[in-house]
Order: sequence, then structure tokens, then C-alpha cells
Amino acid sequence: MNLLEIDTNGKALAALTKAARAFDPREVKAKMRKIMEVEVIRLRDHIRKTQLNDFSSRSSGRLSRSLEGRVRDVGGILEVSVGVFKGAAMAYAGVQDQGTKSMNSRSPYPKRGSSITSNRPKPSALAIPTDAAFRANGQLRSRRDLVYVPKRKKTGNTVGFLVKPIKGMALSLSDATIFYILVKKVDIKPRFYLSKGLRSYMPRLTRNLEAAIVKHLGAE
Repeated sequence: MNLLEIDTNGKALAALTKAARAFDPREVKAKMRKIMEVEVIRLRDHIRKTQLNDFSSRSSGRLSRSLEGRVRDVGGILEVSVGVFKGAAMAYAGVQDQGTKSMNSRSPYPKRGSSITSNRPKPSALAIPTDAAFRANGQLRSRRDLVYVPKRKKTGNTVGFLVKPIKGMALSLSDATIFYILVKKVDIKPRFYLSKGLRSYMPRLTRNLEAAIVKHLGAE
């Protein structure tokens, strides 16, 4: 978890101090949680609009729709989080933000990966989903019925494919639907969409928090 320090103005600080002395801490926390729940959704929408508004990229669209904002009580401290916490986009949300190690030395994501199926090819491979792998709601389809088909020529970055054969027909790439392309390695540039979006929203976030604190806590 990344911790950020926000310098607040005198009115907001006075309102917080007054509320902390005058009210039950649980009541103050409940009010602060409501304020933060509004702001985290605004932050999420800001990141979607400014960092993931790439209509030429299908993956950006799926990633944008999967982005969530939430507030949790962790050990008595309210934690604000924006990210992808469930669904198929979790498979690539992190690497799209941090990139692969070949493009960002601090990235935890190697450029090589292992196949996500049980009938994996001999070399390690990274499975790249095609449009056919996604349902209309953005979720990945089941991989249970997919069959691994190796690439005929052993040259290049592509290892093989995960396909869904047509019943009653011999397995052929020309007829089967390709769900995944398996590659030896992939280099992905970091987009830093989370940190860039947060930094650009910080001034507005600070103003909104100050105004909300004064309004909801300072008027008591």
C-alpha cells in the first residue's frame, strides 16, 4: 500500500480537531468514510477519463470498465484503493501499469511467462487472449475445452495457439477459433496509469476533501 500525505488548510484541520474532541471517534470515522467513498469514485472516473480513454485499444476499454474504487477499514485506518480487484482484467491490469522488467527495471513482471493451461507446450509461454476469448461482459471464457496447437515453423516469438475445434471436423487452424496466442516473451511499456492519474487528481482531491470536511464535520 502506498501512503500519501495531504497538507490540509486551517479550516479543515480545525474541523477535524473539533470533531475529534466533540464526538465519538466511531461517528467521526463513519462521516469520513462517506466523504472518502464519494472521492474515491471521482478519482476512479478521473483515471478512466485521463489515462484509459484510448478508444483504439480494446484492452484499455476492458481495463477501464474493470477499474474500481473502494474504501476499507484496515486495522482501524481507512484505506482508499483504486484498481482492478476482480474479473479477467486482473490478468493484465498490473503489467499494463508497471510494464515488463525489460521496459521497467522496477517492474515485478518478467517478460517471460508460463502457459495458463494444463496441456502446456514444452517451452514456457505467455498466453495472450484474442477477442474471441472474451465474453460480451468482458469476462474471459472457460479454457476447459481448448486444445493446444503448436506452431508449425519453430522460428519467431510465437510458440503455438489455444483453440476451440469444431465438432466433427479435423483440427485445423484455418477452421478453429483461436482463443489464445502463446508467445515466448513479450515486452510491454509501463503506462503508470494509476500513479499518473492520482498525481494529476491530487490538487482537486485535496480541495474536495477540505470542503467536505468543513461542511460535514465543521458545522456540527
